[in-house]
This record gives sequence, C-alpha cells and structure tokens, in this order.
Amino acid sequence: MSEGSSGSERAELEALRRENARLTAELEVLAGQFRAAGPAPEELALEYEDEGEAGDPRERAQNLNEAASYWVLAGDLVRARRRYLDAIADGGEVAGGGARVWYALFLMDHGDQQAGRKLLGTVFDEGPEDFSAYELVGEMFEERGEFDAALRWFEAGLTRLRMGGDDPEHRLGRFRLSGGRGRVRRALGLPEDAADLRVDADQASVLEQVNQRFRPQGPEPVSVAVLYFPAEELSEVDRRWPRPADEYGSHDEHLASVELQLRAIDPGMSPRVAVATAAGFAGYVADHGVDPLDSSARAAYAAELARRGQALVWPPGRNEQCWCGSGRKYKKCCGKPN
Repeated sequence: MSEGSSGSERAELEALRRENARLTAELEVLAGQFRAAGPAPEELALEYEDEGEAGDPRERAQNLNEAASYWVLAGDLVRARRRYLDAIADGGEVAGGGARVWYALFLMDHGDQQAGRKLLGTVFDEGPEDFSAYELVGEMFEERGEFDAALRWFEAGLTRLRMGGDDPEHRLGRFRLSGGRGRVRRALGLPEDAADLRVDADQASVLEQVNQRFRPQGPEPVSVAVLYFPAEELSEVDRRWPRPADEYGSHDEHLASVELQLRAIDPGMSPRVAVATAAGFAGYVADHGVDPLDSSARAAYAAELARRGQALVWPPGRNEQCWCGSGRKYKKCCGKPN
C-alpha cells in the first residue's frame, strides 16, 4: 500500500469517526429531551401513593412499590424506604419478584448491604415461585461482579422452573434465566453445557409467542434494531396509516411488543431501540416507495436508524432509565419481568 493511499484511508477513517461522534452526540441530546418530556418523578410518586390509598386494595402493595421506585429517582431515599416497607407490610402481590426482593435490591444499592444480603438469604431459603425474583437478584450480583452468587440464583430459578409445566410463561422464564446462567458461567471461565444449548430452543419458542400475540397477519423478521414510536408519534402514525385493530391497538401493547422482540434477539447481535417519529417514517416511506403498513418497512426503517447511529443500546442497566422515555428505571418499567 502506498503512502498516499494510506494517508487517504486515514483521513477517511478520521472523517467517519467525526461523523460517528456527531451522530452519537445528537442521539444523546434527543434521548435526553425524550426522557425529560415525562412527568417529574416526585409527581409520579405522589400519584402512586394516592392510588395506593384510594385505589383497589388488591393493588395497594404494587402501587406503594411503584411509589418507592419514583422516590428513589427523586432522590428521597427516606421516603422510598418507607414506601417499600409499607408495600411489604401490606402483603399484597408485587410484580417482579415480590416487595421484599425490591426492598432488598434498594438496600444493596443504597448502602445497607448487610441488611440487603440477609433479606435476600431469607427469600432464597423460602424459594420464591416467581422466576423474576431469581432473574432480578441474579442480574444484580452479575452487575456487581459476584458471579458465583449470580450463578447460584440463576440455577435455583431454573431448578424451580423445571418442576413446573411447559407453558409459555415457563419457557420464557427458562430462556431468560438460562441466558443469565450462560453469561456468568462464561465470566467464570466454565465450559458450555447442555443447559446452554437449550437456550436456542427456548429462544425460538419466545419468538413464536411474539409472532402469535402481536403479529397475527404474519411473522415479522426480528432484526438487531426494533422500531419504537412514543405515544404521540404512534397516534400520528395511526392517523396517517390506520392499522388493523388486532395488530397492536394501544401504545401499551406496542411497548410490550417492542420489549418482547428485543428480549428475543441474541445479545451478541447488540440489540437497539430505534425511537422513531411519524414524520421521519413518512419521509423514509416516500423516499423508498414502500408500504407503511408492511411490517418489513418498519423493520427496514429501524435498521436504517441504527445504521445512522440513531438508536438506543438495549438493554439499559438495572439502575438506568427505561428506553421508552418514562423516566423510570428500566427494571421497574418495560424491563420488569412478567
């Protein structure tokens, strides 16, 4: 290679790096604006507190637990602790592993690790039935680099799931816990075993669930980027191009569809959330002459946004804000095991 051509390639590489940096900075600004558009965490915490007191008594523990998570985001840890304890005292059902698990994770994150570990030990010895408890705690230890503890929780959850049936919920649980188990085994330098190989079968099952539940008109290929429209943008998309009601009628169903598709992507493929606008999608449709109601058009537009660097990395960390823009922690929002 000549010196001239080498210099030209270096200049081209540097130009690409500058463009990538520009797009990354632009994406960070847009993501910040997207997150800032929602209500303040204090407002949401108060709303959940009010709902906990005046709403359905069966949902009181869940509402108090949600209020606690928003007080954490607001920086009021004292009030957050009170609400977590209120949720535990209520004794009602709390999604994602139960009120004690969420409180233990709060303690681990905010300085009282001895109490948090003691509470987690009690929960572990009792053997919760909800697989999400094992997933949440396993991921917490994984993030802390405590891989032996993480492996213990992931394997305990899988053992309990194997005692159950083979319905979609059990298959989803096995898929997610097996994925966590495989990650920490690799981190510990352990070889792949039969349980790791079963992850592919469970992943195929999860993908089939997504297709059956959210895309009755035919399967949509799952790419490394999944298109997401915020609520106002989805309303505008529906106004421009009305969709069949059974595709995903509400924004909540759209959120669930996006999250399930993301979960089904191999983590090694670097999943992305392509946050889109109706105007941007309209421009893409016009430029490429595609049918906006065709699932392949949405998939292609998501891939295009990812190629431009205009897509969010998924999944967010356990303590990072959710990709949907709610302002809540991911694990308390779209990433909540269910």
